[in-house]
Amino acid sequence: MTKLRRDTLVAFLVVFGVVGSQAALETARDALFLASVPATRLPWAYLATAIGVSVVTWLMRPLVDRRRTGGGLVLVGGWMLLLHAIGSRGALPPYLMYASVGVGTTFMLVQTWTLVGAQFTIIEARRAFGLIAAGGAIGSIAAGVISTRIVASYGPLALLAGAGATLAVSGGAVLLLHGPTATPRERPRSAAVTSAR
Repeated sequence: MTKLRRDTLVAFLVVFGVVGSQAALETARDALFLASVPATRLPWAYLATAIGVSVVTWLMRPLVDRRRTGGGLVLVGGWMLLLHAIGSRGALPPYLMYASVGVGTTFMLVQTWTLVGAQFTIIEARRAFGLIAAGGAIGSIAAGVISTRIVASYGPLALLAGAGATLAVSGGAVLLLHGPTATPRERPRSAAVTSAR
């Protein structure tokens, strides 16, 4: 298997897991929040999410780093598993859960796509990105089908555990990416000017 095919397959699986987890987490978030808080309180949850995303964006810029991305996915997955454990004891604060899912999914999507985008040259990306993006679409559909069955059998809280475990596995898979095979996409401007002379 060529490096391009291997990286495309790994990126497909990572995006499948991340987007599928996002769909499952948002399903769990909405069901759990609306089961304990009236819908008229949703604007406060949106505000808490916006503040949380702003703080995380200010503190953590997306970087092209496999370890950081993998660690971030494992961290978000671990946080969701912790929320599941707290919720199992009946002590899950609805606003904290709502904002955590919003912040976590935003962070993991931006960080994952930033890393995936840097793994391929422009020519490789033209060949690979359709398949990689299809992984996200298929992951979202699969999460919808699986979530329906999990919620019917175990309730929406179980989705937090399933998505958390999936994110941890996706975080490990990120480490299998190896980056572009060619030289960087753009030369520094000074190098381009020097070579033109």
